[in-house]
Amino acid sequence: MNGETLLRLEGVVRDYVLPRDSLFRAAPRFRALHGIDLEVRAGESFGIVGESGCGKSTLARAVLALETPSEGRIELLGEDLFALDAAKLRDMRRHMQMVFQDPYGSLDPRHKVGRIVAEPLDMLESGVSRDERAKRIADSLSRVGLKPVDADKYPHEFSGGQRQRIAIARALITHPKLIVADEPVSALDVSVQAQVLNLMTDLRRDQGLTYLFISHDLSVVRHVTDRVAVMYLGRVVEQGETAEVFADPRHPYTRALLDAVPRPDPSHFRHRHKIEGEATAQLGEPGDGGAEAGCPFAPRCANAEARCRAEEPPLEAKQGGRLAACHFV
Repeated sequence: MNGETLLRLEGVVRDYVLPRDSLFRAAPRFRALHGIDLEVRAGESFGIVGESGCGKSTLARAVLALETPSEGRIELLGEDLFALDAAKLRDMRRHMQMVFQDPYGSLDPRHKVGRIVAEPLDMLESGVSRDERAKRIADSLSRVGLKPVDADKYPHEFSGGQRQRIAIARALITHPKLIVADEPVSALDVSVQAQVLNLMTDLRRDQGLTYLFISHDLSVVRHVTDRVAVMYLGRVVEQGETAEVFADPRHPYTRALLDAVPRPDPSHFRHRHKIEGEATAQLGEPGDGGAEAGCPFAPRCANAEARCRAEEPPLEAKQGGRLAACHFV
């Protein structure tokens, strides 16, 4: 890692307006992201973890400029993505690609692998000759452990792990700086997961890639990321070096997530931190007649006190430099 900031998010908010339940009432608003601040350095693998519905995929779409934030700023390579005109944004898309969760659903079964892999190249780079296009397809396939002749096959001729390699080859063909990987191995068998993760680690080292790695699988995040942000109901509640967060979690939600990971020691389950209920987002914001004030995790936190229900804790540096949003860390 060279330490330079590749991706920066400042106060990113994403609201969705829901259908009205009455002609005389304002349309309810659901806030999926609450003022997200993140910095991802060039060459690192940055993890985003949390329960389903916490906002991970919404964050990924915003980073890729597929969702427009309601508030805030997203910079890639020092450029505000949502201040660019259409031509400049199209050019910027060469530097960011995505690897999806389902390796078969993300590949068009009617097209051959060569055409699938070349899609970003055909859309984002003009003036590429036929010979150059064929060379880059072959090069991308070779880099993920497939053969150039595989370009003439269809997706159904490959296993799940091989299909995900095709998806990674497609992401690599424009030589991007940033790859957003949204649950890239969750649909694969465990043995195949290890192969794909090792491939991604090798590509990061050899190609100088930067990953925004989104997953609910903490063992995967621990293996492949340098730093991690833990999300809960659209907020980052803890952030720090992955090894430090896993060794000494500061936020009670992070502790509960880690304690939920299966372990061979039966005594672990007698002393683990358990959380009751489910994460339930409320409509609106405190003060507008919608969501309640206070810490969003307070209804499920065994250590919550009156202050937690009245005042939302900010994400701030605690002892040792770790960022956590809890009054009692």
